[in-house]
Amino acid sequence: MDNSSNVPKSGGSWSQRLFDPTDAASLAFFRAAFGLILAAEAVIYFSAGWIDEYFIAPKFHFTYPGFHWIKPWPAWGMYLHFGVLGVSALGLALGICYRLSATLFTLCFSYVFLLEQARYLNHFYLVIILGALFCAIPADAAGSLSARRRGFSRPIPRWALTLVRTQLGLVYMFAGIAKLNFDWLHGEPLRSWFEGRSEVSFFGPLIRQPVAPLLFSYGGLLLDFLAWPLLLYRHTRLPMFLMLVAFHLTNCALFGIGIFPWLMIAATTIYFEPDWPRSLLARGKRAGAQTKRTLQQLRPQSQVHKRFILCGMALFLAIQIALPLRH
Repeated sequence: MDNSSNVPKSGGSWSQRLFDPTDAASLAFFRAAFGLILAAEAVIYFSAGWIDEYFIAPKFHFTYPGFHWIKPWPAWGMYLHFGVLGVSALGLALGICYRLSATLFTLCFSYVFLLEQARYLNHFYLVIILGALFCAIPADAAGSLSARRRGFSRPIPRWALTLVRTQLGLVYMFAGIAKLNFDWLHGEPLRSWFEGRSEVSFFGPLIRQPVAPLLFSYGGLLLDFLAWPLLLYRHTRLPMFLMLVAFHLTNCALFGIGIFPWLMIAATTIYFEPDWPRSLLARGKRAGAQTKRTLQQLRPQSQVHKRFILCGMALFLAIQIALPLRH
């Protein structure tokens, strides 16, 4: 149960309710998982030799329009850059020097992203967006070293949770919209991809079936469109989450698409009740009472500050809707 129900609500309009206090535990879990996944990704770049292969050895890079001025560091600088990226991701996971870690990580990852357009991946753009959100929201209020030093967890305003949930919902929605094209509705490119993997994949007997490309195509389409509304509804949340876990793990096994499946599995947990990590740890009535007290300590905000936050949210989400629709 969401322990924020134990504290007085602001009442009034939905916009005012966005500033009600709520438990920060689910956001803390996502922050920690996000940081650990990206720290591991930095380690993989070192161990696989990708830093040299992608950014040092090539003599020419396909930069993005307007960003031609961004150039790779010298060889030692690129290795140092990825070191800072990995350390800041770990700092984000642990919640140590949180704002500095979140800002450094987002800047470092954005730099790597902008260096080479030929290395573009949708989930790299998503990582930058989520990193920017972590810079703006108090995701270190619980489950962080700073919270441990304070001796207690702070509540967070509900808008912080709502903003992250909406951003992730847009990812699923636009994934469905992107599939509404002639090729996908006729089983491509899955048919071609399955042909190259049927002999080496665990799913070989399944994907060799003639109907498999259409089943996977329409199944993925429906899952993307249904994910957001069914995750928001309490009675369908867990079944949809389990289906999404199976979907992402299947993609990982079939296509080896890097960190994206693990990132989305971790991110989708944000739709569960805000206190679900505390409930899972089963700390008992004493922990519940402590959570109730700390949730009442949310600092009051002026109406000007609230309007500023609401306008910022509206502008941010408008951009996230407009960019995918620009075509």
